[in-house]
Formats: sequence, structure tokens, C-alpha cells
Amino acid sequence: MNNGNDVPLTELRWRVAAYAPGDTVNLADNQYAAPRYRGPGELQAGASWDDCLPIPPLRPGYRPQTLEFRAERLQGSFSD
Repeated sequence: MNNGNDVPLTELRWRVAAYAPGDTVNLADNQYAAPRYRGPGELQAGASWDDCLPIPPLRPGYRPQTLEFRAERLQGSFSD
């Protein structure tokens, strides 16, 4: 991720959804115990961040290699 803004990104969070190709049903088992995805904290203007994060638990019977994963419900804040 690259912060192309002129101000620091102070917070970023999202959830990861899993879909079978061409389907609209989220197959991620988003329970209370599922991973919470957050960015690096403060990301300065023009800086980049990358990380390898765990996938969410899936509904029974689905394999990760057969699914498409998407970040959804992105919420972020920038400093004033």
C-alpha cells in the first residue's frame, strides 16, 4: 500500500472476504475470533507498507486456493 496523500495515514482497518469465482456469497467465517486487520499505524505521506497477513477462517468445505479474497469495509483516518 502506498500513501499518496500529503498527510500521514493514522489508522486503517478492513475485513477480508472470500468468494468463489463469479459468486456473491462471502465464504469467510467472520466470527468474533476471526483476525482483525489493521494497517501499520501511522504511515507517512509518500511512504509504502506491505505485509503478509493470515486469511480469515472459511466456512466448512471450502479451500483457500479455490477462492478470491477481497478487502472490504475499509476505514481509514488521516492526520489534520
